[in-house]
Amino acid sequence: MSLPRGTDFYDFHLDNKVQHHGFLLKRSHLSNKWQRRFCIIKEGFLLVFKEQEAERIKRSSFYNVKANAAIPLGDCVINLISDATVQCGIDINIFVPSVRFLFSCENRSNQQDWYSALSDASRITHANFQISDKLIATLESQGMEKVTQSERYRKMLEEEVELRHNESEKASRLEAQQTELQQEKEYAELAMRELESELAALRSEMTDAQTTLERTREEKTALEKRAKQLLEQEKQRAGDEESQDNGGEELAKLRREAQELSNAVRQLSEQRARASAELAAEQRARQLAEARLREAENSLARLHASVSEERSVYTPEQKEEMKADVGQLKAYFENLIASKSADSGAVKLRRSSRLQPQQQQQQQQVLQQPEQQQQPFLVRARSQRLRERHRSRLSCMQPSLSATAPVSPLAN
Repeated sequence: MSLPRGTDFYDFHLDNKVQHHGFLLKRSHLSNKWQRRFCIIKEGFLLVFKEQEAERIKRSSFYNVKANAAIPLGDCVINLISDATVQCGIDINIFVPSVRFLFSCENRSNQQDWYSALSDASRITHANFQISDKLIATLESQGMEKVTQSERYRKMLEEEVELRHNESEKASRLEAQQTELQQEKEYAELAMRELESELAALRSEMTDAQTTLERTREEKTALEKRAKQLLEQEKQRAGDEESQDNGGEELAKLRREAQELSNAVRQLSEQRARASAELAAEQRARQLAEARLREAENSLARLHASVSEERSVYTPEQKEEMKADVGQLKAYFENLIASKSADSGAVKLRRSSRLQPQQQQQQQQVLQQPEQQQQPFLVRARSQRLRERHRSRLSCMQPSLSATAPVSPLAN
């Protein structure tokens, strides 16, 4: 086999360009004689040269030597042989054409080296090359698919992380809104308890005022009866005035007493009329306050039901209902404060305008009376203090209600 310069065998270096080289004993299928040959494995072929060609091939940087045999290793079967006739042998069977080559190595180690080199070279075939190309293309497509799939999974993971983050923020906002609603509920319940206590105090005060009015009526009845008796006595004594000159001083005294009793009866009548008017006004105010209190309790119950329901999302209708309930509570508190302030100012103005020196003296006498008689006035003072404290608490609640406007669905 002659190799031209244009082939890969032109610049030939044994240590760099071949897979394996060395001497082997060869026996062909035509002869049973063993011959020493110089063999080279290069790119799927086993090249067999004569023994004397080895030195020339090793000395030259290239060769153009005709090989005795060029055995293709791609379509053959390579086996190891060790028996009585062949020691450390290698059997190469070619199917097309059916040819058998038998080689013998120097020792076991040399046999394993040649067998490994021959087995590796037998894989260098056109079919294997096509298979490797297909495998590389398949691996590349699978790699691109893996990259695409990885990118898709990465985007899905980022979307999932963003969604989880948004859900976490939404849950935080809902929790903050729930906390604010709970605080508003607690403030409303506290104000409701104070209003109930104030209403109980007002009822007690009205009961005391009713008792005082009844006692005043009894005193008035007794004074009227006493005045009638004195008038009858005065008439009787007036008839006997001409016959009894020595009773002039006593008659004048009786007249003065009758005049004082008449003045006292008139004052008691005026006090009774004022007390009746105040009692009627207080009864109307109590009825109005009870009606407003019932409305506020209903609003608070609806607000409590809305807060107790652990919902993540409120419908627009529920938000409007909750806003209406909070607005109704706020309007109730503001109307209550305004009405109490107006009633207190009107009563003070009316009392100050109608206060006479004699009434001032009566007030001084009342202040000097025992504690049991001063109880209605102490009840009124306590009620006034409760109203002032409720007004200050509601003024503290209004900034909290306005501060929750951006996030709370109950902001008015």
